[in-house]
Amino acid sequence: MASLPGCGDEEYPRRSADPEPEPSDGAKLIDFDPGAIPADLQAFPIGVQASALESTSALLLAAASSNEAHLLRVWRDAGPGQIKLVQELELAPLDGFLRTKVRGLGPGRYRYAFFDRASSRRSPIGTFRTTFAPDDLRPLSIGGLVCTSQRNRPFRALELVAADPPDVLCHLGDMSYNDEAGTLAEYRALWRDQLSQPEYVAAYAAAGLYATWDDHEIDNNFSQTSVDPERFTAGRQAFYETLAIEPGLGGRLWRSYRWGKSAEFFVLDCRSERLPATRQTPEAQYLSRAQLDWLKDGLVKSPCRYKVILNSVPITRFPALWAPGLADRWEGYAAQRTELIDHLVAHNLPGVLFLTGDFHCGFISRIEPEGPASRYLEIAVGPTGNGPNPLALLVESGAAPRGDVFPEGQFLYSSGVVAATTTVFLDPLNEEVGVRFVDARSATKGNVLFDGLLPRGV
Repeated sequence: MASLPGCGDEEYPRRSADPEPEPSDGAKLIDFDPGAIPADLQAFPIGVQASALESTSALLLAAASSNEAHLLRVWRDAGPGQIKLVQELELAPLDGFLRTKVRGLGPGRYRYAFFDRASSRRSPIGTFRTTFAPDDLRPLSIGGLVCTSQRNRPFRALELVAADPPDVLCHLGDMSYNDEAGTLAEYRALWRDQLSQPEYVAAYAAAGLYATWDDHEIDNNFSQTSVDPERFTAGRQAFYETLAIEPGLGGRLWRSYRWGKSAEFFVLDCRSERLPATRQTPEAQYLSRAQLDWLKDGLVKSPCRYKVILNSVPITRFPALWAPGLADRWEGYAAQRTELIDHLVAHNLPGVLFLTGDFHCGFISRIEPEGPASRYLEIAVGPTGNGPNPLALLVESGAAPRGDVFPEGQFLYSSGVVAATTTVFLDPLNEEVGVRFVDARSATKGNVLFDGLLPRGV
């Protein structure tokens, strides 16, 4: 693998990649075998989720079909029939969900499950890892997810993710297509139906999650000026209820999370703050001024070797054939896109990587075809379960030259496959980044589409 552009421009502390020490979390060795208790997906219909991952805490969630109090157990594995119990909490459901922020953890891997009070049945057993110690520098694997339309079930890409989970999952939006919903009850029903699918249950039990949204969580191509306020309020409430996402100040979605000095994740909200009427003006608003200033400041101040931006719609400059979709991506808000890119270039920021979704195709691109900003790369993940992208389909069928749609030199990889996994491997000790796309279509499931290294110095 080869490093992200510019990663060698700055000095970072070097740490060995030795196994992490056992967390100081007060765990007690007890005789208990969670696997011996039957899992009950009627009692816990959407499985489990872990999110808001930090070095000493995580937000854990499950849906419950009864209003009785339940037990949450968090543990580390020990020998057969034993666990190192870290915490045991009694929780009462709120609006049908069991949700709590578990604190007092340490950097490392944990297991967890929700149980009825008699411990006669349980949720699926979930696994997550907390973030690295603040000064640590060690490898990290990221699984990219995006665009799972209900009409494309089953989601075979999620099956592959569950079978070979990364350290952390990043969902870039369009997790559930809720365009037909209008009321809180309708949004809730669609979310529960989507996340109760066995592929989602398995994938979200396998690793912790960071997530943003795009449009279909509320309505196709919505903006704050086009969507009915009551409908938006209902859709947002259902989003925060059903997912283990911790809102920021004022309920904002945008947050950042550091994994030691290896990587910082910047979770953007590229949808609900847009003002389409401004997009062709010098005051174009794709992100709010507060969010853009927070991002710019955070990128400069981050001590991490990699800055991973979760970006629901691409920032790449596309060739002319892509012009009809201009209004629905960063390019359509040229003034703000230029401001952010100029900021990256002016500060010579190393290790900035965009993970993106929405386009129903996979690619690795330079965000600009030439010039100083061409060092910055974007990875369009998946799609996990949607498509096809019309232009990418023309390329795959041979009806359009690949170079007209994905110009050689700017696009290091491109594919119109409608279901694929995407994994990004960061190795800050060796200044290496790799990307792997794997086919998830039923007839060719598991075939590697791309397994490559990002070129040094691009």
